[in-house]
Amino acid sequence: MLSGPLDSPYQSRTYTLIEYYGEDIDNFKDKALGIYDEDLRRIFSGASNGHRRTVAAEDLIRRNRRFLVSTISEWTGAREKVVIPVISKFFTRCKELDLALSSEGEGYSLASLTALGTTVVMNYLHTGRYIPD
Repeated sequence: MLSGPLDSPYQSRTYTLIEYYGEDIDNFKDKALGIYDEDLRRIFSGASNGHRRTVAAEDLIRRNRRFLVSTISEWTGAREKVVIPVISKFFTRCKELDLALSSEGEGYSLASLTALGTTVVMNYLHTGRYIPD
């Protein structure tokens, strides 16, 4: 049986697994926030039913960005600079996923998006991360 300290080239390494696997931390965070895609699909599931007028989800977010940021900030107590990346990410994901809703469903979608944003921000305030464990 061997005794004494191990002579390992890995002992002095101080990089993270993300760095080890060659991921850029910002790129990793961007991919990770895609975990809300299923929630966004549920919120914006009322797209194009025959003759109904549809609205792009990204347009709804763009028109209501100020409302979303200020409302989520007010109810969570978070600074707007904490909320803005969440709304920006929702906007980007909705655009990339080409999500839409019926024009009649705007109120429901806006309320649901506000609730989802509040959940994400509260998770950040309690854990320091936008992404749940």
